[in-house]
Amino acid sequence: MKFYISFLFFIIICGTSSAQQFTSSYQGSNFLTKNLNNALDFDGLNDCVITTLDVNYSALPITTWEAWVFPTTTDGGWRTVFGIEDGGWDRNVFTNGGSFFAGFGNGGWQITTVNMNEWQHIAVVYNEASATMKFYKNGVAFTYSNSIGIPVSAQKFAIGSSQQAGPNQFFQGKISDVRVWNYERTQAQIQGSMNTELTGEETGLVAYYPFKQGNPNQSNSTVTTLFDEVGTNNGTITNFALSGTTSNFTFGKIQSRIPRNNLVMHVNPAWRRSYAGSGTALNDLTENGNNMTLLSSPTYLNTLGGVISLNGSNQSIQSINNAPISGTNKRTVGLWINPTSFNGYGITSILSTGGTSNNSGMYGVYATGTNKLGFWGHNSDYASGLTMNLNTWNFIATSYDGNGVLKLHVNGSTESVGRTLNTVSNKIDLFLTTTGSLGEMMIYDRDLSASDLEYIYNRTRSKYIPDGLTVATAATSAKAIKTAYPNSPDGVYYINLPTVGVQAVYCLMDSKYDGGGWMMAMKATRGTTFNFDANYWYTANTLNPAQTNQNDGDAKFDVMNYFVPTEMMALWPDIPNVGSESGSIDNLNTWSWLQKNLTDGRTLISRFSSAPTQQAIYTSTNGTMTFNGNGTPFSNQAGFTFYGFNYTTYAPTKVRWGFSWNNETNQDSNDVSGGIGMASGSYSAGDRVTCCPYYQGINQSARVEMYVR
Repeated sequence: MKFYISFLFFIIICGTSSAQQFTSSYQGSNFLTKNLNNALDFDGLNDCVITTLDVNYSALPITTWEAWVFPTTTDGGWRTVFGIEDGGWDRNVFTNGGSFFAGFGNGGWQITTVNMNEWQHIAVVYNEASATMKFYKNGVAFTYSNSIGIPVSAQKFAIGSSQQAGPNQFFQGKISDVRVWNYERTQAQIQGSMNTELTGEETGLVAYYPFKQGNPNQSNSTVTTLFDEVGTNNGTITNFALSGTTSNFTFGKIQSRIPRNNLVMHVNPAWRRSYAGSGTALNDLTENGNNMTLLSSPTYLNTLGGVISLNGSNQSIQSINNAPISGTNKRTVGLWINPTSFNGYGITSILSTGGTSNNSGMYGVYATGTNKLGFWGHNSDYASGLTMNLNTWNFIATSYDGNGVLKLHVNGSTESVGRTLNTVSNKIDLFLTTTGSLGEMMIYDRDLSASDLEYIYNRTRSKYIPDGLTVATAATSAKAIKTAYPNSPDGVYYINLPTVGVQAVYCLMDSKYDGGGWMMAMKATRGTTFNFDANYWYTANTLNPAQTNQNDGDAKFDVMNYFVPTEMMALWPDIPNVGSESGSIDNLNTWSWLQKNLTDGRTLISRFSSAPTQQAIYTSTNGTMTFNGNGTPFSNQAGFTFYGFNYTTYAPTKVRWGFSWNNETNQDSNDVSGGIGMASGSYSAGDRVTCCPYYQGINQSARVEMYVR
């Protein structure tokens, strides 16, 4: 018998057939045919959305606005896309006679042509401090050649109308995905994100209207608010018919981060509408009322825009309504979780419904003792081969087709198994005995396919596991990037390091380097810059930090100062491999060292202190040596041997990471040493013989690159 225990978050929902047995609140109304966010269709007569957002110069001295627009008329009327126009050519973008225009306080600018009856992306940048203005259409830049004035408007930001003597100059066509920023977005930034739904955590994003309310081309008479998903500057939906295919919600241009057809519940603590940062209510973003309650005060963490952290003891998350996981209905549940421990009797449930054991028809998802994803429901347990990771974010999901086929999914991989379920309906509990954090969770009353689940993982992982390609998507490590994006190439990535924040770091991603995911900590020429006594080994300084490459040079990076590694690697560009043997990593072109199992939680500079403690990884008095990378290139002797960190016993052959030998069994006159940070020869790196070698290697200084992960 399994007991009622929990891990992180995962829940499920139910079918689409007439045999549904759920409460009406869980059946939902969001039955779409496309995975697109919504748009609003403006009739050009009186439809408008007036927000509470102040975009005047006094509030936003520099600002960028973006939207997708679908104009349906080229008449000679002034038709406003968005702005604060109150009669003085204020900040405003509109169409007239087939052209885009923009107001800027003391005049108007005719910019470029409008593409009729098709979606196009527009962006406008106001920088009155420098008297400049820019416009982008589908990422192509247009720059106003004259100076612009400073507008003063009494109005708040409006979508689809100006506000001269009340709303007028109404837009005709569709508008979707409106974004307002508090800085000047570059062309590359606009091009890079205009086709992608934002997460809401982007730096400088002041207001974001992705038009997620309502159901396209259906009755939406109860929808009165256009939500600002990153703040509180909501808009009032005014004069729309809210039924049919015009003057109503319709399909937009941007693909949703998650499929929206048959989505009946979606909670996300990063979005203020779902969680305001305090209180016990975790609200359903689909507006189907399928809300959750936080029990015993879990902690809200303002990371990734907002996550819920639970202590693995008395804190949990529970559904308000009865569980929709009933009978044999179709269902899918998916969620992002970051577990720090799996507690319980070797099996920890992530999701539980029903009674306290599977004998009562409980439905649940759990982690086995080997961190595999497992499922239990109505005496139909199944342990998959899909592994979840501790201390990092995982996307996990389960679906049931209502006819005996169950799917489990972890981080892009899916397994199927035959199971017939008939689950007792009760409350849903998350995190009953598991320590960790919940990101977002979604429930569908259909069984998502393996490709659907992979779609969700691929479209949402850049938030939870950033790709490191931009400052805004800085990752925690190269290994995290490699795990989430296996095909990432070698090169420079942005890593969010402890203490100093985001830094550009050269990373080796190629799997040939023991799986990849390495970050450069330092590199040395055939010189003396990084000799044993150099303060670079123990001081939080840098050297040539812009040399983020594998070129010949001396450089030290903040990776060495602040990152806590569990593994180290050294590459020796001067030393070729021998056959297929390349030291600790086979089949490389040059020699390598690899040191794993660094479990003491130390940065490199704390390991290599000014008065270091010698740490032997291998030592003997018979001339043997077994470290990963020892071999043909390096000199040796027949007697005493040491390999490890901070060898100091015989001062002339001190070395920060490397070896020291003597042809006797003592340490009175060591004659051979090598590695990185040497006293002998004052080398930054290399191999040196002063007497009596049993085998003489390169016997010279050498280039080296040090990496960590």
